[in-house]
Amino acid sequence: MENLIEIVLDEDEDARDHDSDAEDNTELLGDMVIDYYGSSTNWQFARNVLKLAISDSMLALARGVLSKAASLARKLHDSPTLQAKFKGLIEASLSQLKTDRRALARRVPTRWNSDYECLLSLLELRPCVEMLTADSENNLQHLALNTEQWEILEQLIWVLKIFKEVSDLCSRADEPLAHQVIPMFVRIRCRLEAVRKDEKGKLHPLIRAAAHPALLVDNKYMDAFADSAVYWIALVMCPDLKLQWLQDNGFSASQIDTIYQVIVNRFNSTYKNSSSVNSAIIDQQQEEESEDEWIPNNRPLRQSADVNSIETYLRTEPVSRHVTKLAGGPLQYWDAQRALVSCSDLARFAIDYLSVPASSVEVERAFSCGRLMTNHLQHQMSPETFQAKMALRSWYKTPLLRDVSELATVLGDSVKDLVSESPNAHDQSHQ
Repeated sequence: MENLIEIVLDEDEDARDHDSDAEDNTELLGDMVIDYYGSSTNWQFARNVLKLAISDSMLALARGVLSKAASLARKLHDSPTLQAKFKGLIEASLSQLKTDRRALARRVPTRWNSDYECLLSLLELRPCVEMLTADSENNLQHLALNTEQWEILEQLIWVLKIFKEVSDLCSRADEPLAHQVIPMFVRIRCRLEAVRKDEKGKLHPLIRAAAHPALLVDNKYMDAFADSAVYWIALVMCPDLKLQWLQDNGFSASQIDTIYQVIVNRFNSTYKNSSSVNSAIIDQQQEEESEDEWIPNNRPLRQSADVNSIETYLRTEPVSRHVTKLAGGPLQYWDAQRALVSCSDLARFAIDYLSVPASSVEVERAFSCGRLMTNHLQHQMSPETFQAKMALRSWYKTPLLRDVSELATVLGDSVKDLVSESPNAHDQSHQ
């Protein structure tokens, strides 16, 4: 996410903090402070399109917000003396505080939402922070925020909350699933567009300007979804969304038609007619149950459209969201539909795609344990090999890869060739 939203630090920060903070590119919005000197395009857009007047003094003022918050939290963490003073100020101000927080959250570049938590803790403990930085004995006056910086800080928290909700969901081991991904990115886009427009005129110019490059990154990810049909199939197979969701969220008619064709082709080529024989037998049995004209036929009239047809499903209105919620979600809805022979193919198709995880690798484990996948002799490993190792490790002891023997079976002769060419194999053969 280079040149998107640069992390701007005070020159008073030491080199160690500057280097570690500069590597924090894991959040889509970053610090919400654009480094216009590194991106003339963003500067021109803010000035010519958004009509924002952004001065050098405004940039310098905004640069100090996150850096001061991070520096103050670090100094408190490293100094028992300051910790004791801050704790005393908190205890003396309990009646003014509306939070259970008792310390400033540190900014950790490799941890999601640490920017948000760092700024939020500063705001929630603002009375104590202002008293601490105002005391000349603490030598923290240079970390005090002025009125405009506090205003920027509050707005940063409000905007960064957009990404906190998403990253909290992605941090869970059991979520998100593939059908949640595209709506997630669309929600981010809608909220960022609202920030950039700022129709109520309440946001700082730099906050509005920073939303633009963040939108460009969101669009970049949306374009990347064209490489995989899984996300689109999973989305449309949500019974309360279907193609109507795409129309409601601004997708063009040509885009919707392309998605329609992809889904129809995938279903008809791999799922259609797998239960047609059983369905025909049951229909025949139902017709032969009774020919007595005096016995009323209470069976529902035969539907003119094939309910097991993907075309019929896509052209009908979405079911009520309330119905899907009562069923327990889209997966549970289709699980109940699977019991009906008339639409078992469609249900199996939906379940297969709705149960797909959003990523082939558990996100939290990838961040926390990814470095353990490379030992001290493998620092020249290519990104492709590293990604393959992470994927295989996440699949191990699952239905995808129950044990190593299954992997050997898949690889087949390639494994034998590798084993025969390895030095250890030659040594063992000589022994």
